Amino acid sequence: MSSPGVTQTPSATLSDPLQPWFWGVQEDTLFITSGTRDKYLYPSAPPLTTLFTAPAFCHSRWLAYPDGSFLYQVYNAITMTGDGTPSDPVRSSCRPFGAPVSVYSPGVCPEGETLLGITRYQYSAAKKLPITTLFNGLCCPSGFLTGVGGTSCRSSVLTPLTVSYPVTYIHLEGMVGSSSRYTTSYEWDASYTLTSGTITSAVPTNNITTLTKGTAFYDAISVAWQLEDLDSFPTAYAASLAQKIGVP
Repeated sequence: MSSPGVTQTPSATLSDPLQPWFWGVQEDTLFITSGTRDKYLYPSAPPLTTLFTAPAFCHSRWLAYPDGSFLYQVYNAITMTGDGTPSDPVRSSCRPFGAPVSVYSPGVCPEGETLLGITRYQYSAAKKLPITTLFNGLCCPSGFLTGVGGTSCRSSVLTPLTVSYPVTYIHLEGMVGSSSRYTTSYEWDASYTLTSGTITSAVPTNNITTLTKGTAFYDAISVAWQLEDLDSFPTAYAASLAQKIGVP
């Protein structure tokens, strides 16, 4: 049996809505980059040394990008921003620790995801000092591929895929004619505290449709580790990972 997140091979059948789209490299390719790579130590990245299992809906929740020019691009998650970009109200529950973190060090891939585009970095803080080796890769679901140094996993939509389009909600303060506020998200079932009191959306609202073509982007996380970190990883995961990177 293969270990979650390491040895699983991207695959798909004719009935899958998402099919592998070659963009970069397969998971079994190990790239080697030498030089000064201090930035790859990720000093502020939190550790993730246990297998995180996301809620079942996370891998089937797809959101259409709000810009009409990207009509055929869908995303597994939309990063919450303050510039008016629609946000996904459940995004945080699909991430380890419920936080919008993109890099974990040392880190292991979440349950059911595959480690792709592994790169081995070698660097030395100064001449004649010992060389440090660090590994980095991206965690993608089955059926997705990525390139070296990529920040997302990609796949093609070849058969019908259910997606959500953004919904704009109008918050009215007071009586008709007073100021109003617009907020856009992918669904509504919440209350909002305004200067005149609390207004609650009456009915959960969403905008669901089906796409039959396009490109899907998965909101992936990046994991980094050094050889000494294998001892702190789950046993089966560490063994499979060691074999993949050529460690006896």
